[in-house]
Amino acid sequence: MTNWQGERIGMVGFGHDFPGPPRPIGEFPVVAAREIEAATLRRLGIDTVHHSDPAESAIDLGVRAAERAVTDAGVDPSEVDLVVVSNSSQRQYAPELGPRLAHRVGATAALGFDVCGGCAGFVLGVQTAASMLASQQLRTAVVVATEQFSRLARPVTPDTLVAGDAAGAVVLRRGVEAGAGLIDSVMHSDGEEAEVLTVDPDSGYMRYDHRRLFALAVQTQVKVVEELLGRNGFSLDDIDLFVPHPGSNKVITDLVERLGVDPDKVASTFRSTGNTVSAMIPTALSVRKDAGRLSPGSLVLASTAGAGWFGGGLLAVL
Repeated sequence: MTNWQGERIGMVGFGHDFPGPPRPIGEFPVVAAREIEAATLRRLGIDTVHHSDPAESAIDLGVRAAERAVTDAGVDPSEVDLVVVSNSSQRQYAPELGPRLAHRVGATAALGFDVCGGCAGFVLGVQTAASMLASQQLRTAVVVATEQFSRLARPVTPDTLVAGDAAGAVVLRRGVEAGAGLIDSVMHSDGEEAEVLTVDPDSGYMRYDHRRLFALAVQTQVKVVEELLGRNGFSLDDIDLFVPHPGSNKVITDLVERLGVDPDKVASTFRSTGNTVSAMIPTALSVRKDAGRLSPGSLVLASTAGAGWFGGGLLAVL
């Protein structure tokens, strides 16, 4: 639990990258192999996903998103103090992604490092970066969530219809105008639920308890939303934009129904990208910014849940 009021740390730049052309899920081999009907595909709530080229790395996607965020913020890369990279789909213990990504962006004076947290990794990255900006009196950080989730999906299974690749980035800056910036953030973990989604060490593909996973994702995000709103004296009516982590179309619909959120306030790229793990929240914000639909002064609430088990959320004024 972290209350950021008074720290004046704000999100001042946004960027995203969707690799390759959008791929209609109706054309995937699993549809023909399993004779999946059009009505079933529609219920998935996904039209297309993006898959990176086999030669592309998570760093390639992240660099493009980070460069766009830095440009959007009007920041020179040499001014960046921190580069925090969220990735759980292509984890590499040594060398980490952060230092190389920072170098390629031109943030040569920055400390770069990785965080995980599954689908909650972006929130973990923002909370980590903000903590360091505040405690060490640094000024600028770039938080990048870059994922190649398609590579964890076992071929010719329904997982391939949902798992997409993407990167999203935000620039955090200390010293934004009074009244703007991060208000609060939260991260929780629960090791009792660690086995709900795992990656098989031999095959490299994910395996999960379908029913438990989606129920837990909704339950966790409801808890996060209620906690953030309750301790800051807000209601959902006060929120201008709600950015949930979907996981599946059912997670989105169940979450919106349980919370009673106005669907017009929900921001998500799920229909056009599928599940892109920790990149879901920053890409949704960046796409909305590009479309001219991210208004300064908006009160934004984001919630997420991820393998580990993690839950997290952000409350901020843009």
